[in-house]
Amino acid sequence: MKKLLTYGGVFAAGIIAGSLFHRYIQCFFGEKTGKENNKFGLKKWFDFFLLGTVNGILWMLTFVFCGCSADSILSCFAILILLAVSVIDWHTLKIPAKFCLLFAIMGSIRLIVDWTRFQDAAAGGAAAAIFLLFFYWLTKGEGIGGGDIKLMAAAGLYLGFASCVVAFLFGCVYACVVHTVRMRFFNAGRIFALGPYLAAGIVTAIWFGADITKWYKIRFLVV
Repeated sequence: MKKLLTYGGVFAAGIIAGSLFHRYIQCFFGEKTGKENNKFGLKKWFDFFLLGTVNGILWMLTFVFCGCSADSILSCFAILILLAVSVIDWHTLKIPAKFCLLFAIMGSIRLIVDWTRFQDAAAGGAAAAIFLLFFYWLTKGEGIGGGDIKLMAAAGLYLGFASCVVAFLFGCVYACVVHTVRMRFFNAGRIFALGPYLAAGIVTAIWFGADITKWYKIRFLVV
């Protein structure tokens, strides 16, 4: 009963936080477009559903999968940022640098709380940035955007090396599967926002990254 009450409280807090952040994003788009209302060109109830109800569900699942801890609370705020990134990138094909910076700040706070993660976090951030910058150079900027690189560099800082790899791989799988379906059945074009899929991969790594890494080591690395 106590857990149910906790999950219910987290769900409600997630809806409130998502709604407030939705208002902030509206103001952000207002600065860019000069428009007063409906900055995403969507119905207001749909905006609220994305950044309110969905955020509440994600927060609740974070506590279910990761337990009740300070780290889970930090992960909830990181997920809120990722959800905002997904909505913005989906509609504009751009990830604002300030949101990547916010995510990096979440990673820095997590690092300060557990300083033993320094080497892993530094390796994760550096590896993600270097690899994706190389991919950016290789494809002449057509395969991935600068915002995606910043997002994954911040993810490396937050998750560490192994879980960042998990996040990127799952993000790529989500992108391939979902966008292939969208192209096949919904006439979507070849150009698409990668940010939402990377964000989904990062959330997957937040919830299950340690377990996936442990399974991989046992299955393939232990003789």
